[in-house]
Amino acid sequence: MSLLKTWDWLSTAGDMGTPAAAGAMAHRKGLMTVRMGTIIFLAILFAALMAGRVVLLNQVTNMRVRNAQLSEQKSFLETRHAALQARWNHVTRPEVVCARAHDELGLIQPRTPDPVLVRVHEPQRRSRWNLPGWLPALAGGETAHAQDLPPAGAGEGMIRLYPDSPDQGPSSPGGRS
Repeated sequence: MSLLKTWDWLSTAGDMGTPAAAGAMAHRKGLMTVRMGTIIFLAILFAALMAGRVVLLNQVTNMRVRNAQLSEQKSFLETRHAALQARWNHVTRPEVVCARAHDELGLIQPRTPDPVLVRVHEPQRRSRWNLPGWLPALAGGETAHAQDLPPAGAGEGMIRLYPDSPDQGPSSPGGRS
């Protein structure tokens, strides 16, 4: 078919009014067969499916790369966390805290710890001479006992530090707060 005949066909197809009429006209003239329409439809469907497959495979590949990056980042952060935990454990040891307090603030740990007062509940004894019920409550109602702390460094408890000399305090020039 020559270019002039094609132009004539296109111009007359536009005069027919509807695209369906133009398709019917192409079918009557032998330009479009059912077989060719099916082949064109299947080719367009195949191209759309292949484009969708390519897009899907690209997304899967990108997700796998992102997953690998996140896995590497997780292992890095776990290693960093372990290193920071080890450093924290070292810095917060009582020996390190006492040495730093002595060097920076001039504080020392006393050799004899202060007594700790502990309330002990004793069973009430009935005496012959009965006190009024409100009288023991004036002083707290219970007996307080003193208990000595273990020597310094014996436990992992609280550390008490005092100025190296009695005149050195937080407000004196030698002591820092």
